[in-house]
Amino acid sequence: MNEQAGIVHEFRPGNGFLYHDSMPGGCEALSPFEASATKVPADRIKSGLVRGRDPKPMQIPSELPAMKLLVQYLNSFATVAGSQDRNVHEAFGTHLVDLLTLIIGADRNSLELIKGRGLKAARTEAVLAAIGRDFAAPNISAERVGLLLGITARQVHRLLDETTKTFYEHVLERRLVESHRLLTDPESAALNVADIALRVGFVDRSHFHRLFRTRFGDTPTGVRGTAVREHTARFL
Repeated sequence: MNEQAGIVHEFRPGNGFLYHDSMPGGCEALSPFEASATKVPADRIKSGLVRGRDPKPMQIPSELPAMKLLVQYLNSFATVAGSQDRNVHEAFGTHLVDLLTLIIGADRNSLELIKGRGLKAARTEAVLAAIGRDFAAPNISAERVGLLLGITARQVHRLLDETTKTFYEHVLERRLVESHRLLTDPESAALNVADIALRVGFVDRSHFHRLFRTRFGDTPTGVRGTAVREHTARFL
């Protein structure tokens, strides 16, 4: 439970609460749960709001499209945090502010700016994050990812147009890279090639072998054998 300015909010999966740190308030855990918090300077948001609108405490329902997008965007932070490029960090912060501004109430000028800048980039990152998380699911599709983010399958495809890869190609790349990692990881030695193919989302084994060889220039068995020999040589 979170309370501030007379607003009491019960945390539920996907929900959010905008908290103003200049006002007294408190939070009580009625049961174990995980939550993430992000602090943003109020001035970064105020400048883009509708006149008279302030970033005051408010509940943010999980079904709000901008909230769904914000959750997915925050889930991709681990990738951003590992980058040494300052521009990447600044872009992430800008897109985060854009999403919060949309949730609270962007004015007309800010809305146009956000549509051409932060919203599109944030949506693209959210789509890629969803693929990165669910690529192994046999039923993953642009329709399912779009439903998760509150956008259409057509929008998912259009967002990925500028990444030089289609939705299907992004999924295949993640599956192939993960299969290569498992094949070369000594801790996955108990898994046979068929097990690994299924684990990363390939149902058709021959299809997996063909794509793997095209991508890495060798068969799954060949890659595993090379990895075993190299691993053994390091301990001789």
